Amino acid sequence: MLVFQPLKKLLVDWALIGMSALTLTVLTLTGSNENLWAHSHTAKELPNFQYDAADETIVSTVLGERLEYDADVVVLDAARWIAWLEFTRGKGDRIWVGRNRDTRAELRKLVTLEHGSYANPTLTCDHQQRLWLSYEQEQDGQWDLFVLRLADGSPADVPIRVSQATGADIRHVTVADGQGGIWFVWQSDQSGQFDILARKLEVSTGSLGSVEIVSTQSLGDWHPHAAIDSHGTVMVVWDAFDGESFNVHLRRRQRGHWGDMVNITRSPSFSGRSQVAVDQKDRVWVGWEEGAENWGRPFRGIETLAITDQHGPLHRYRRLHLALVDAEKGVHPVADPLPMPSLKLAAERTHENTEVRWSGTYYERPRLTVDGRGRVWLAYRHYYCPWLGVEHRSHVESGWAVYARSYGADGWSSLYRFDIGQGDGMQSLEIAPSQEGICAVWTTGRTHRTESKGARGIVAASIQGQGMGVGAEVPTLEFSGKSSANIRPKRRRRKTDSAGGKTHQLFYGDLHRHTDLSLCRVPYDGTIDDAYRYAIEVAGLDFLGITDHSRDIAKGDTLSQLWWRCQKGVTRHQLNGTFFPFFSYERSHGNTADHNVISLRPDLLRPHTYPVPVFWRELDQNTITIPHQPIRRDTWAYQDDRLRPLVEIYQGCRDQSIEEHVHRGLAKGYHLGFIASSDHMSTSASYACVWANEASRESIFRALQQRRTYGATTNIRLVVHAGDHWMGQQIVAEKMPPIVLKATGTAPFRLVELVVDGEVHETLLPNAREVEITRTIHMAGVHYFYFHLTQIDGNEAWSSPIWLKSPDTKPRTTEE
Repeated sequence: MLVFQPLKKLLVDWALIGMSALTLTVLTLTGSNENLWAHSHTAKELPNFQYDAADETIVSTVLGERLEYDADVVVLDAARWIAWLEFTRGKGDRIWVGRNRDTRAELRKLVTLEHGSYANPTLTCDHQQRLWLSYEQEQDGQWDLFVLRLADGSPADVPIRVSQATGADIRHVTVADGQGGIWFVWQSDQSGQFDILARKLEVSTGSLGSVEIVSTQSLGDWHPHAAIDSHGTVMVVWDAFDGESFNVHLRRRQRGHWGDMVNITRSPSFSGRSQVAVDQKDRVWVGWEEGAENWGRPFRGIETLAITDQHGPLHRYRRLHLALVDAEKGVHPVADPLPMPSLKLAAERTHENTEVRWSGTYYERPRLTVDGRGRVWLAYRHYYCPWLGVEHRSHVESGWAVYARSYGADGWSSLYRFDIGQGDGMQSLEIAPSQEGICAVWTTGRTHRTESKGARGIVAASIQGQGMGVGAEVPTLEFSGKSSANIRPKRRRRKTDSAGGKTHQLFYGDLHRHTDLSLCRVPYDGTIDDAYRYAIEVAGLDFLGITDHSRDIAKGDTLSQLWWRCQKGVTRHQLNGTFFPFFSYERSHGNTADHNVISLRPDLLRPHTYPVPVFWRELDQNTITIPHQPIRRDTWAYQDDRLRPLVEIYQGCRDQSIEEHVHRGLAKGYHLGFIASSDHMSTSASYACVWANEASRESIFRALQQRRTYGATTNIRLVVHAGDHWMGQQIVAEKMPPIVLKATGTAPFRLVELVVDGEVHETLLPNAREVEITRTIHMAGVHYFYFHLTQIDGNEAWSSPIWLKSPDTKPRTTEE
């Protein structure tokens, strides 16, 4: 519990979040910080963001330039060594290494002379206290893991390639075994899904051992971390999807063999981003963050009032856990949980929604280590949104506060808050142990719609002290039994269908999904990492377009660091044959009629300040635009069937279809295929469904251009043919060939409507999950036809139209 602070300290802590002088006066009368707002204020009187009051504020130092980011730190010979990325506009990244004592930079050296696409620079000290740098690099569209030895900050040898896979090798961590080896553990694309791999480097010879598979699940594995004990036992933790939720697992390597997998968590709640550390007594500590249940499951709605603890978007609340893991006895949480006072504040809010308890409270991204005195340190970031689930607010953002505590024989230490926080959710935070505490480095600042005058770049700080106790004495614990993983479902097999001698495969995706880079729904859309793990694992999508607002991505600056980070997110998450992300964003507001831009090219980010027809002049055959809900006034004032082949007929965020609006465009003779999309907040409720001829990004993109698509609110299988033509195509003929509908639902179909020229031409009531219908329509001239299907559970699907044009019919023009 945080004790009552003097008036001077309260003024400092609460002034940081912009509260009024009148409110501050009220605060001094409440007694305990845990009850500051519980009974005397409603959510409407609360600020957008609150932060836990710290016992001590740690002064941080901004290092280097504003475009430096993603740093790592180690302590060697009482000096702080830091590795980081430096971004250069129009060129890419370079890797630097520097040495600091206190706040003085003693050394600063460039490691990679050539610019490139790099990620995750990591420093490791071997058994002889020599420094090694490992990093991930993209070459020809593939991410691989490399390592090299440093001598006084400069490369001593040529880089060694550690990874061997043909797909993405990302999110690596390292640990030295004290006997001449460095272990690398990373997340690797193995035949179309992420698995956790490990490999050992013998530092004396530079030779690599064999690549070893750590995880054996049939679905994806994410975010590994590793530690090693005094006997050379390697401990690896990671989180994995089990068909219901993400859970944390641990596996040990002893005497050359990997042991049984231990379930650290087995819960319907999201559990992930775990960390592992070993103390001086070889006790194994594991920390992780826990989110809500039903993570990524069907949710629709645009207002934050719809959010509850049990149902809602990807980022409802997060809290931290710390546990001891024993090889024989299993897992046991520490007896004194990490103090998280905002959870109590949230539970005591005054509001009517009884299903909102913790929503809006965020303690996340744990970083775990053990210092030279045996104290376990946990660093994390935090903020609290009192209004989430209680009152609707949007377009608010205040950034993260970064905190740390140690855990020893006397329990948890004082709470330390670093005076500089973080911006968006994907910025890195790393810590390293020293003899008397920890050193921390993190990225700060964010690109805003207006120029930010705050700190930006890499920040470093240290917490050192004598009066913080010693390592924790752990009592006899009642452990839960260890257990193996559940049997996990395999990914679904793609459906195929043929017409006109052409066979296509069915792919499910989403082409309108936001993250916390879009400022309008910051707390609850989640990060880029959340979006990809949701799409790949929970929703089972085959493709994704993350469409953050161009105005929030450095105002549409294609050479910006933020867009560079977005590009790397695309290439790092492509999975061989199974998942294909696009370069994408949303041009909205201004005179843009709100369009999502989907591209095979990474260089077409543009501002939102000029109209779509002007923007179209910059595009080639490798980019399309898609209007989304709500349809703006001038959307149908112009058209280019090649550059705007699709429309978002249904959106999960607003939970509505816009058939009448789309009919206005179709009535003008425009050729528009149909998809469904998520936008903000919504999950597993909107699918852009595509029939493509092969599993590749380009094949899916070309199928989108050809409108061989349909929109659905669940995984409905739907195909429409007319003779040799697929839905989305135009038929030039004297009369319409018979139209064939084939559909398989996730529940029985209650209603099937054949729509002709915007009117329901025929209604059928099949009451069956399998539907196959053939209809002959005697019409000539210019017409369009599509099917709208509704299941008994309310889920829907809309096939793209098929167009008929009789040979002697004059085509309609935009003016008509």
